[in-house]
Amino acid sequence: MPEHFRQPYNPPERTIILSYLSHFDRTAGGKILGQGLMEIYDTFDRLNLQEIEKMLRQIGSKTFLISLSMRHMPQYEAKLPGTIRPLPYFLWAEVNGKQEALKTLREAGIDYDKNFERLPETGLLVPREESLISQALKTTLN
Repeated sequence: MPEHFRQPYNPPERTIILSYLSHFDRTAGGKILGQGLMEIYDTFDRLNLQEIEKMLRQIGSKTFLISLSMRHMPQYEAKLPGTIRPLPYFLWAEVNGKQEALKTLREAGIDYDKNFERLPETGLLVPREESLISQALKTTLN
């Protein structure tokens, strides 16, 4: 994982991201989180998921960032912009509040602290180049 993905946001960056997340959380209910995360990455050239999870807790968001194992996702790999190697975990955004987030963590066999530790090694799902999904997308787009 490139080290800059672990670099904390400075106070002005945190202020901007908190404002964005607060607005986003009220208007979209977490439904377009992937797009929002990419906008944060595009603006700050990094995506520190631990910091963003802390900010979501700070604003009392119902959205929780959950790091799930890739072992049951053979057609996909987890990546972030600028990463070359696939990451071991993919990002699941639980948008229905704390109880649902805790249920998802229990089902994954991890607790909140372990989940938080795994966030730096967590990426967004993208189809594997050789997967049927990737081939179908190429056929559809060509």
